[in-house]
Amino acid sequence: MGALVNLEKEERLLELEVKRFELEQRRAMALSKSAFFPDNLKGDVASAVIIYDLASRMNVSVMEIAQSIYIIYNKPSFSTSYLVARLNTSGRIKGSLVTVISDDKQSAYSYAIDAETGEKLIGMTYTMEIAKKEGLLSKKGSKWLTMPELMLRKRSQSSFINEFFPEVKFGMQTVEELEDTHIIETSVSSGDETADLNAIIASPKKSTKKRAAKAKKEKDAVETVEVTEQEEEEDLLEDIEVEVAHEYVDADTGEVLPTKPDMSVLDGICADGMRPDEVGQ
Repeated sequence: MGALVNLEKEERLLELEVKRFELEQRRAMALSKSAFFPDNLKGDVASAVIIYDLASRMNVSVMEIAQSIYIIYNKPSFSTSYLVARLNTSGRIKGSLVTVISDDKQSAYSYAIDAETGEKLIGMTYTMEIAKKEGLLSKKGSKWLTMPELMLRKRSQSSFINEFFPEVKFGMQTVEELEDTHIIETSVSSGDETADLNAIIASPKKSTKKRAAKAKKEKDAVETVEVTEQEEEEDLLEDIEVEVAHEYVDADTGEVLPTKPDMSVLDGICADGMRPDEVGQ
């Protein structure tokens, strides 16, 4: 009996879950078609469902999330200004987050007063030198080239939130962080591709040298064989000539010829040492 009751409860819960999902789908579809929905997400029902879920977990309005979220390189992110506003109104700090820019505009850091302890929390100092080492100043179209002071401010603010109040971000990065990370990854990737390309370019040269050396070795071997065969033929011919010369006896005098006979004559010599015209006499 108890098992039957549990089964009925599970079925009702499943039915409620299905109805809840269908309701979220209808809401998401309506939101995706709204004029207030970001243009880059308009008509994207799946993204609208995620925005609804995120708004529910953060306990804020759907439109607040929809207007503050950005998709950068297929990853969701918040604007730094929105996260600073959330921190200022969260009750976790006294007053507002303060950002200090150096007089030479080459560095910035942010600080705030902890609402519970009264401690002054100071974030890391982000400098133009750090941005340069990360390759952010050499990328064409980067805001670091046109608005360096603003980028210093935003990076120092996001660094402060990451260090002291990461829960404000709900595990998401800022727009500037994603853009800068993409620049760094692209620079590293380009370097690797360049190295790979250089290796590919160098490889055929090495292979060509090996093939040339192998071909030369084979050619030398063939030439050596040809020379050896030619020498053997010459030696064999000399042996034959000497042998024939020694066996040739002059029919008139009976003497062995002291010099090498004419080959045209030797061709007509018979096996018994007589000329053809003497055979049968």
